[in-house]
Amino acid sequence: MKIRITDWNCFEKSNAIYFTRDINIVNDFNVYAMQISKKGKKLLVYMDFISSKYLGFIKLNDCVMISDNNIPNDWIYKEKLILNIFIDDLFCQYYQKYSLENIFAPEWMTKSNFFVDLHENSIMAEEEFLSHMK
Repeated sequence: MKIRITDWNCFEKSNAIYFTRDINIVNDFNVYAMQISKKGKKLLVYMDFISSKYLGFIKLNDCVMISDNNIPNDWIYKEKLILNIFIDDLFCQYYQKYSLENIFAPEWMTKSNFFVDLHENSIMAEEEFLSHMK
């Protein structure tokens, strides 16, 4: 699955993501997972620019066009994905529960703590993501 950013200003405002882009900017990106909710679709993308990188969910709206609608064969559907993680902080220990609904993603994402790391530890999430993209 692939998307094309049709309006960068609209895209940046609607997703609260701002980039310094070079003149040879790429407008096409691969989609690595998708979440469908009542509010719409969110797509997991990896954007690698000269000055910055972004791995996260973006909103599918008027600024983004789906250029290839083929869903990869290795994606699985999870109606409800519940992830529990144990936090061992310096001052306390606790469990944190993450819940995602209607998610389409590669199986490795659903069996690991990738979606938790995406919110809690973006560097670790990026390392895990890139290790699976090789």
